[in-house]
Amino acid sequence: MDNNNQCRAVKRDGNRCTNRTKFGHFCGRHLPTPRKDRSTLAKIGKGIKTLTEIAVVAGAAIKLVEKVVEVWQSLPFGPAPRMPRDYDYLVAQLGPIYPNMPDRYRPFSKGPDSVDWQRARQIYDTSKALLSALEAGTGTPETLAPQFAQLDRVTTELFDSMQEPLQRMLYEQIGREPEDDDNSTEMA
Repeated sequence: MDNNNQCRAVKRDGNRCTNRTKFGHFCGRHLPTPRKDRSTLAKIGKGIKTLTEIAVVAGAAIKLVEKVVEVWQSLPFGPAPRMPRDYDYLVAQLGPIYPNMPDRYRPFSKGPDSVDWQRARQIYDTSKALLSALEAGTGTPETLAPQFAQLDRVTTELFDSMQEPLQRMLYEQIGREPEDDDNSTEMA
């Protein structure tokens, strides 16, 4: 067989393939197939999409922490409880928040530990770090993935650790309608 009719692929053992060419300069087995994910533009587009998703989720997580603080500040208390340092840190970082008083309020026992403020602060700090890395151009999908996964996990843990009435109030603040409950009390 002459060189023009022989497949140009090099096999794993280092020898040239001895099959006849069928498509261009390759046999049917070694014909390179164009893959969308191998193109430079596809790789860049995929990376940009991932980074954009990280930015959106990080921004939403900061807004979520802000809503948690706002809901907490809207709760009717007697004398204000002494709050943990993580709560004070968040209030200082977020600035003044003017909470909306809830339309409905279901009485429940509440105190400084009703919200895991350490997790809320972790969500805030991780989100800020993600956004800072994106803004500085130092973050890639690969380097930010562990922080992103941690953010998702900790956010879920924060919600799961909250008491149900507090969760409902938070859902109302972020625009999700909770199911109606007969134990709610209208506030005048």
